[in-house]
Amino acid sequence: MEKIYGTTIRQDGLQRIGRDTWVLFFGLYETTDGGTYEYRHTFKHRPTLDEIKTVINAQLSADADERKRNGFSWQGVPVRYDEEAERNITGLSVKIPRLGAAMFPLQFKLGDYPDGSPAFYEFKDAEEFESFTDALLLFSQECYAQAWQAKAEIDWNKFTDAL
Repeated sequence: MEKIYGTTIRQDGLQRIGRDTWVLFFGLYETTDGGTYEYRHTFKHRPTLDEIKTVINAQLSADADERKRNGFSWQGVPVRYDEEAERNITGLSVKIPRLGAAMFPLQFKLGDYPDGSPAFYEFKDAEEFESFTDALLLFSQECYAQAWQAKAEIDWNKFTDAL
């Protein structure tokens, strides 16, 4: 789906704009700077409800993935939580019981600042690292819970009216 900025009202629905062209409108979201946007998707055929559901659900899942990957910060430091970071964090968590205090202090690259410079954080001890991993896990779960809730709240009748 494509983000269209400047929308001020939510207008979920499907609209025929040509002989074989249908536009799907979905959502109303706010940007960090206070702007707004909606999602739109153009079909070059009359879509089925299943096609509409696939497009919308895929977008909500992608939004949750992106929020999980780039939406968390620890002590003001941005965290990039992708597959590589997950493997690194899991690897360190496994070593803590064996190595204990010998691992700390531990400087760890959490992500990147908006200017592209690396974002490091120094964990003082195992407790602080465990607090970080617990918070990261809860944030990750929250991202997906929000997506599941958003999917459950969709009124699919708004899309079937145009079919």
